[in-house]
Amino acid sequence: MPQDETVSVGHGGLTVDLRSSNRTNTTLHWDLWDITNPHDSQQVVPRTEIPGTATSFTIPSSAFVDGREYHLMVRAGLRGTAHEVASSRVFSVKVEAGLTSGRIVNIPNTITEVLNGVSRTLNPRTHWFSYQRGASRPAKADCSRYRIVVGPKIINPNYPDNGRIWAGFDGLNFPVNIDALLEHRITGQRKIIECIHPVEDIHGVPSGAKAHTFNNYPDCSVNPNLRHPRNTLFRDDITMRVYNGDTGLLLENGLHQTGIAYPRSWNSDHESQVSLINRDGSTIEFDCAQGDLDFDPIDYRLIMIAVHN
Repeated sequence: MPQDETVSVGHGGLTVDLRSSNRTNTTLHWDLWDITNPHDSQQVVPRTEIPGTATSFTIPSSAFVDGREYHLMVRAGLRGTAHEVASSRVFSVKVEAGLTSGRIVNIPNTITEVLNGVSRTLNPRTHWFSYQRGASRPAKADCSRYRIVVGPKIINPNYPDNGRIWAGFDGLNFPVNIDALLEHRITGQRKIIECIHPVEDIHGVPSGAKAHTFNNYPDCSVNPNLRHPRNTLFRDDITMRVYNGDTGLLLENGLHQTGIAYPRSWNSDHESQVSLINRDGSTIEFDCAQGDLDFDPIDYRLIMIAVHN
């Protein structure tokens, strides 16, 4: 294979052709190293077995960071024995500047919250993530995608404002694959992380979506007949509106965490209609505990996401 090349990596990752490999054994393994700093090489992907009949394999885009240099090793031999190098490849990576397939959801630069007449600016590109409280599952599903939860209109752009955030209703169907384009805050390097909104939540029950993603409380200014129910959770001391800071219009419902529950959701009936601790403007909620990810999301901005459903 060629060495010292620059390869472009899109959302589909990097596919490696094995047909030219020096394959003297039907068992192959591969591993990937970040060698940008030759004095501190880091293993990015541990040794992974390749099925005996495979003529290629794919390294997910989430393994790469734009502008870094990598060393890919493909080895032949049984586990626990000496491994003959079947192929070796050194290359730099250029992550494609955008997501090339799927339904694109762009992230606004700012969100303006007006709570009881007081304005506050949120930065959804910088504060783009949160963690599922109580999550104890692995950060990645069996398909190697990060488990996440998102708002209902990311899953279905036509989700109704009177939706109850129930799986299987109003086009809220799972699982859904979602790719997120991130940009490093300091270097500007870009990477794509591959995610999945799973069928079940951390408790093993059917997934819903992020319910606290509505744009106003207590009355829906777009639909005056849609109001939050006057139950024991009703807060008559709060009036709240959330706007897209780029357009000045009300923020589209169902995309970003505003702290306001959908009026007809289970949360509005049984949990909280307004959650003042969940009004950060984030888009992605990782279905794992803080610290369980294999990268630090605080180092990155969220540029856009692509939804595949």
